[in-house]
Amino acid sequence: MYFFDLGLTPFEAGKQVGSSDLVKKNRLFFSAEDSQQIPQGILEEKKAFAAKCEKICRTVYPSILEEMEGFCSSSGIAMEEWSTRFFTIYAFPPFQGCTCLAVGGENGYLARNSDFLPQAASLCSSYVFHFPETKSFFANSTTPTQMEDGVNEDGLAVGLTFLYPTVRKPGLHAGLLVRYLLEHCQDVPEAIKALKHLPISSMQTLTLADKSGRIAVIECNCEEVEVLSPNQENFLAATNHLQSNKMCCYQTRMPDLIHSQERLKTVQNSCLNKKEEIDIKWLKKLFSGQMGFLCQYQPEEGMDTLWSVIYDLKRGEIHLCPQNPWHGEYQKETHFSF
Repeated sequence: MYFFDLGLTPFEAGKQVGSSDLVKKNRLFFSAEDSQQIPQGILEEKKAFAAKCEKICRTVYPSILEEMEGFCSSSGIAMEEWSTRFFTIYAFPPFQGCTCLAVGGENGYLARNSDFLPQAASLCSSYVFHFPETKSFFANSTTPTQMEDGVNEDGLAVGLTFLYPTVRKPGLHAGLLVRYLLEHCQDVPEAIKALKHLPISSMQTLTLADKSGRIAVIECNCEEVEVLSPNQENFLAATNHLQSNKMCCYQTRMPDLIHSQERLKTVQNSCLNKKEEIDIKWLKKLFSGQMGFLCQYQPEEGMDTLWSVIYDLKRGEIHLCPQNPWHGEYQKETHFSF
């Protein structure tokens, strides 16, 4: 995984990433989409959708556009080209997996496996942002500027799981929602309040945990925001399907080829049937697949776990495995403290 320490201004942060090896060595990903592979009608639809998202973002989250402009200034990629790709990541997706678990109470944790296309492994990066006017935070992502999991200076941790969008509308997608909460919110109640007022474009779950032991899972799209509260065991898990009665009408009818149901059962059953206290050691066993299927994908399935991370909110620690934890090791992250 690449690592970026970004400060000063959003424009300078984007400029730093745009001139990095991440972009130079993955130019095909960051360049224009192949019109021969994607029907022209869909390309035009994506451009129109992205233009509307960009307009909304300029109003509610203008620093993101500044960062994107900085990225384009150093990478040589046209802003319209990058905007079209960036704002449609979750609204017109190939697919994305991911598993999240929040554990509340005295020992608060958020753990997440990031599952995606194997060819995206070369794009994975960790970031530390510390701008003067917003909260500093650590986060991981497959695409610059938008973030997929992280923790901020106040001990609020956020992780996304993607859900195939049966409805969509211009706004902020899952990765921008994660970043907004990390950058602007102190705790779980504040994050929930913010989500209820932000314009949302994609469909996702957002798993939240803070250092006071509060946890929540938010199932949301452009039409609804539903808050799932912890059970008696004080944990919440999320994969790639909807769990609440209110949101189930939005569930895709596509077959579950990414083991979403199986991964959720693995996490829930492991937590309910645990013989020992949930701690870092236990979470590493769970998220590396030692308690059931979670990351043991076969090559022919066309997906993999690209990284695994555990945020220990009581002790202020981040444990990151920069590859599939089934055959990788967790390392304590030293670039950020909270």
